[in-house]
Amino acid sequence: MDSLGSVTHLDISNVVLDDAFFDMIKSKFPFLESLSLGIVSRGLESIVITSFPLKRLTLRFWVDIMTIDVQVYAPKLLFFFYDGRVTVPSLSFPIIAPAEIKLGFILKNTVDHSFFIKMREALSLTSKFDIDIEVDDRKALVSSKTKVDDLRRRVSFPVTNVQQLSLITFSNERQWKHTQFFDAFFSICHPSYVKLKCNKCFTKMMVKEMMKKKTSDLKDVAFKNPRNGNWEDLTTSSTSLFADAFVDFKLNWLSHHGPSGPKMNRNRSGIYSLKRVFKSCILPNWMSL
Repeated sequence: MDSLGSVTHLDISNVVLDDAFFDMIKSKFPFLESLSLGIVSRGLESIVITSFPLKRLTLRFWVDIMTIDVQVYAPKLLFFFYDGRVTVPSLSFPIIAPAEIKLGFILKNTVDHSFFIKMREALSLTSKFDIDIEVDDRKALVSSKTKVDDLRRRVSFPVTNVQQLSLITFSNERQWKHTQFFDAFFSICHPSYVKLKCNKCFTKMMVKEMMKKKTSDLKDVAFKNPRNGNWEDLTTSSTSLFADAFVDFKLNWLSHHGPSGPKMNRNRSGIYSLKRVFKSCILPNWMSL
């Protein structure tokens, strides 16, 4: 390890994590700017990484875990990528959060509303997010018993910091017929772009949900025409242009043009505070400051 002290980029697979491993990273790689780990440890409860020069961090979990708490002390961190299975991590950047965060999930089992609640907690950071979801084609993505109304009560407002949602699935129509994925996902965030790689059935369902949202939350929706690459207004007849391939959508939400909820102020210590949001809705006029 002493001979590798000048290394700036490190990619390690099949890692079994313990405290000694991260102590080694901190002490033996003083110039490390990029770290990528393929993790095979089971039963992990927390990961704590401390590195002053680190700018890019990737954690790929190759095994199923129940819960994981990730804390990163890296003042220069610009990009963080979590790639795992069903588990949504609890993320903490006590010094400062990176400008970009990417979350990737391979879903093999049906998820319920608790999955979306945990994801909404992760999205509370002021960073820009990309979310990649790959769905096993043997099961529906979201249970028909998902409590979307309860989810909406527990989530105060959808965040607008998700740049792109990417979905890969080739599940058949029967498996998606009663799913509430769209209602649940759009209850926690309003992504600017949606990229699909799926079958025609799934695309039609996506279009139906977006057209339904267009009457309330969505200002307008455009899709990239596969024939000429131009962005065009989405209509219910647009599905005749979609094949079993990538389809890109651009979503213009009403929430993108004004306050959709409490503003979060982040200070240099990574602590978030609410910004006097109850002034007009709780206090009578004569008590307003």
